[in-house]
Amino acid sequence: MNKPRTIEGQWWIHGDDKPAHFGILSFDPEGGLKLTVKIPQSRMCDAAWLSVFKEFGKTEKVLNVIHGTDENNCSVTLFGCGSWETSASAGLDIYRLGNIQAGILNFRGNSWNEARFQVARANYTLLTRWMNRRLDLESKVDDGGVCLKYKSREQLEFDLGPRVRLRIEGTTLRCRDKNELRLGWIHCAWFLFSESLPAKTIHDDYAQVLLRLLGLLTGERVFIEEFAFFDRDPFEPGAGAAPQESELVIANCGITEAKRDTPATDMVASFDDIAPDFGSILKRWFECHDKLEPVLDLYFAVFSNRVSTIESRFLLLAQALEVYHARSAFSSTELPTEEHKTKLKAIIEIVPAEYQTWLGDKLAFSNQKTLAKRLEEILNLHRVETAFLTAGVEDFAAKVRHTRNYYTHYSEESRRKAAKGLELRRIMFALEDLLRICLLKELGIQGKPVERILERNSSVTYADREPDTTN
Repeated sequence: MNKPRTIEGQWWIHGDDKPAHFGILSFDPEGGLKLTVKIPQSRMCDAAWLSVFKEFGKTEKVLNVIHGTDENNCSVTLFGCGSWETSASAGLDIYRLGNIQAGILNFRGNSWNEARFQVARANYTLLTRWMNRRLDLESKVDDGGVCLKYKSREQLEFDLGPRVRLRIEGTTLRCRDKNELRLGWIHCAWFLFSESLPAKTIHDDYAQVLLRLLGLLTGERVFIEEFAFFDRDPFEPGAGAAPQESELVIANCGITEAKRDTPATDMVASFDDIAPDFGSILKRWFECHDKLEPVLDLYFAVFSNRVSTIESRFLLLAQALEVYHARSAFSSTELPTEEHKTKLKAIIEIVPAEYQTWLGDKLAFSNQKTLAKRLEEILNLHRVETAFLTAGVEDFAAKVRHTRNYYTHYSEESRRKAAKGLELRRIMFALEDLLRICLLKELGIQGKPVERILERNSSVTYADREPDTTN
């Protein structure tokens, strides 16, 4: 999923019961999949013009799933197809489809749900760097020659749940020409299931979840470079013929700018930092991902630079911390629920009957803690880290509340109290690092990784591109 490619083949664009036509499937990591099919015609120019005018303004419905074969007669299945753009001439009709959701090479199926596999392999951009394996060479000189001894393979397995295991496989690559010999590790991740699962489930609920964990631990955006499915485990002994491999092809926005050389020492937490506890960390991550998914969606939208303005990043992070408070061990209410109901009933009963429904609606959420209160409780739970992150920002929780109110509701009063310029940038980075620390601690990770986040935060130089002229 990291390299452009083209596939020439035959495509059943009008259904499997209709003739196949020659076409070219092109893939660009940033733009996704596009299919162009050219169908020769034998007609006069007038007939071509008439065909164009008849179809003008119409949108031809496309099959949701399109089958094809490549130049080697291997099956290709395209999913989530939309509508064609068509053009016609005397000798040729051209169909162009540019909004294809995904494709699976070397597979033929009729639906996403039918594309089911028992094993998947993912190559991640920074996995090998994060593992930080050394060759540990042993050399022996014998009769003028040098004999090298090194570990050629490793496999680490972890349980993600009762029916799925993660295997991290490392192999030593050997690159040799007449002038030099190069050795180096490369790692990939295998997901092994006790039963076949839909391709989308494997990709979204397992491969992407692990990708987010690697992003949190490396402190960098991580991408899937290649993703393949297998009908069974290739490592099973005595399995006979090689398993069938099918490759997923899907848009991978941002991969062309992916960092691949970040050393483990510059990461938040390398594998070496957490190796003794990595099995339990993995389990906790997959367990808490469902519970904290809205939080993680907001956090990774900021982390992945999907939003560019400081104001928008601030709003997403403030909301993420508010949701984190509601979905973690904190209480979301000021009073016990029954006590609040009793007080609410007593208040509503003393007002005229015609106002009771209106007042009840207004007070329905009066027991919910405010953003400032929720933030204060999070800050109090992480006092040491808070002292570093909020240094120089007076009454941090209240400042966040006023700023959030200004950018969501807007009023002159909130505008005067809201953070702007350098102060807003400082608060935004503090919120991002606070949320990152909260997520690490949810996994039981403390010590050096948390210290690295604080060190990076304290080393940031804040500078405005323009002076703040607002009052």
